[in-house]
Amino acid sequence: MNKKEILGANIKAERNRKRYSQAVLAEKSDLSVTSISLIEKGIQLPSALVLLKLRSEERRVGKECRS
Repeated sequence: MNKKEILGANIKAERNRKRYSQAVLAEKSDLSVTSISLIEKGIQLPSALVLLKLRSEERRVGKECRS
């Protein structure tokens, strides 16, 4: 596995842990479903901005769960 594939697998695992579909994650992170799919497959390397969007969504969900 290369770095893109490892990163994609980690993003997919986290999405599945939260029971999000790709469409839900795409909407919450302001990305397209195609982008999410390509990232998870390790075909597309997300930019730093995309990683920040995904991380921001993860933190937002964490805060909601603790409330």
